Amino acid sequence: MRPIDVFPSVAQLKVRDRAILCGLFLSKFDQAAVQALDFASRVEAFNIMGHSVGVAPASIKNYRDEFDPVFPNERVGRTGRPMREHCRLLLERFGELEFNEMRALVVGVIDPSSVILGANTLLSLEAELAGESVVAKRIATGLAAEGYFRRHYKDISLFRGHSLIDTTLLGCGFDFRLDMPNQSGFLAAEVKGLRGSTGEISLTEKEYRVASRLREDYIVVVITNFSDSPLPVVFRDPVGSPIGLRRRSRKLTEVRWEMQVR
Repeated sequence: MRPIDVFPSVAQLKVRDRAILCGLFLSKFDQAAVQALDFASRVEAFNIMGHSVGVAPASIKNYRDEFDPVFPNERVGRTGRPMREHCRLLLERFGELEFNEMRALVVGVIDPSSVILGANTLLSLEAELAGESVVAKRIATGLAAEGYFRRHYKDISLFRGHSLIDTTLLGCGFDFRLDMPNQSGFLAAEVKGLRGSTGEISLTEKEYRVASRLREDYIVVVITNFSDSPLPVVFRDPVGSPIGLRRRSRKLTEVRWEMQVR
């Protein structure tokens, strides 16, 4: 079965099936799969894949173990019981894909916005343009952090008692709106991610303008340490925060291709 036969249906896969495919890739290709997506370790792969597709990282590991008896490796995997039916069906459908095909499939499963379908092959657009692996960096600083926040925002004391509205696709200068019942106003949360425990994050010009207007009601939540155990760090009013923001500008060259209409 070739990529063109299976990729168009990926968008319709359930969250569970996306997680299963991540586990299948990690089981079949093991360390090569981890390296191909620029993960530093298996633990980082579990964390970023899990939070990106919307499941606990342990679920990715469990699905990997489910397939381990099928693919020779040093792990024992899950033995002594038959493979679950939903895993078996995906194994039959996708298990024969070659390495590059399955890698492209999993990139699309984790981050549908990063891929295009064309010329019978699913490609990572950013990786093709940059000529290097950017998958893990993009996911860790975006989808995985947002996924972690969706699952764990109630564990952050500032947001307890609030209801969550996902605004990630609205382009309003923050990722989530949090409302408190029977109270006016709201908190705006902009979520960033770091693979390690320290690093640098940035705000876009629009995010900075909204943060300057909302001040105490604008919170930057940085999900750190995807390489080990993710941990949220909260910055309220980043514009006035002692940690400080530095303005940095870049000059971009825009290339256009034109044609004459006659």
